[in-house]
Order: sequence, then structure tokens, then C-alpha cells
Amino acid sequence: MREKPGLRKVIAELSMEAASRTFESSNQSERLASAISIATLFTAGQFSETVAEHLRSLPRESTEHDLSERTLVAAYDVAVVEAAAFCYFQLLRPFFRDEDKRPEGRHLLACLKDSMAITTDFVDTQAGFQLSSDFFMDRARFYEQHVLENEYDKFEETLIDSIANGSPALPKHFRDALQGELAADIAVRLNSRIFIGTSVPSLIEFTDRLSKRECDDFG
Repeated sequence: MREKPGLRKVIAELSMEAASRTFESSNQSERLASAISIATLFTAGQFSETVAEHLRSLPRESTEHDLSERTLVAAYDVAVVEAAAFCYFQLLRPFFRDEDKRPEGRHLLACLKDSMAITTDFVDTQAGFQLSSDFFMDRARFYEQHVLENEYDKFEETLIDSIANGSPALPKHFRDALQGELAADIAVRLNSRIFIGTSVPSLIEFTDRLSKRECDDFG
């Protein structure tokens, strides 16, 4: 079986500008979902790049085993998926709490579900692992269940375990994947706060702006 190339090369070509162009050029039925998918993958990719670069630069004594290029590719792909899942959780939060009373809210929720499906299909064609069709929604629900504990810490723990596991870890397996955890812990915790505090809010603002535009254009 041919080895899949990984997510990095394709995501490197993405940008928020590309997401905006997709919104402007795609047909009405798919333009918002496609734009959200591109923007989410770009946002997750920027974070994942910093994690992978940090892993690559760690001194050998900071790691519990040698980090091969294949391991780094897998770490990048896992980080993209987990970061994208956290992005979708933040985008879905108003709907979990039934707080979104805007006219465009119902349409946005439908587009977020379509966007998650688009992102899942993309990951399955490029990454060395496959996601369940409900992966992103299930992960978002997982974070919502732990929101009172501190969903930011939960994101870091989940990502660290998934990197050590080599693929997105199932909740029941969290804290069981230990190989390489020290290296992943260092890389994730040094980079996650900018992602959570700056990148994710920018994605939410971008999505809200396009959603409002969609509502204004088509009612």
C-alpha cells in the first residue's frame, strides 16, 4: 500500500486569503463550509508547524527516543487534527449551550457540520491514519464535557497523548500513550497558549464575518 504523503505539503499552500477566495468563488451551497474548512486547517497548520519545529530542534537528551522524520510527519499530522478539533469546539460552543440566537445561527451550524465532513475527508486522503466520520463532533463534545475543569489544559493533554500515540487518541486511552511524551509535552505547552489566545479567536472572528455575509447575501 502506498504511504500517504501527510498533511503538511497541502496545508502549506493554504491561507486565510485562500479561504476568502473560496467563499467568493464557490457555489452558495458549499462556499461557507469550504471556507471554514480551509481557514480551520490553515489555523491548525500554523500551530502544528511550531510544534513540529520545536520537536525537531529539541536536544536528543530531551526526548525519550530518537525522533525520525516519519515520527515528525506523524506528529505534525496529529497536531493538525487535534488543533482543528479544538477550533471546531470553539466554533460550536454557542450551539452546545443554545446561546446562538442570531438569524444565521442555524445555517452556520449546518455549515460547520459540512465543514467537519470536508476536513475529515481531506485528512483521510493525506494522513497516515483515518478518522471516524464523527471524530470532530465527538472531540468537541468531549471538550464541552470538561469545560468546567479547564478545556485548555484538556486540549494540551489530549494533543500530547495523541502525538505520543502517533494518531488521535481515543478518550479511554488518554494518559496511556507514554512513549515520547516528554518531548511532546515540551513542544505543546510552549506553543499552545498563542494558538488558543490569538489564532483561535481570529478564526472565530473570520467565521462570524463570513456567516454574517452569507446571511446578508441570501437571507
